[in-house]
Amino acid sequence: LLSARAGQWFAERGFVETGVHDLPPQRQQMYNYRRRSKVFVKPLG
Repeated sequence: LLSARAGQWFAERGFVETGVHDLPPQRQQMYNYRRRSKVFVKPLG
C-alpha cells in the first residue's frame, strides 16, 4: 500500500511503515520517488 498523506490513518489501523525494498520488483520499478509516498504493509496473522 502506498500513501503520500494518510500515513497516520493507516498506522492507527495496524499497518506498519516499511521501505520500497519490500515492494514486488515490478512495483519497485513503477515507484515514483518524487511523490515521496510511504510504503505500508499490514501483518497478517
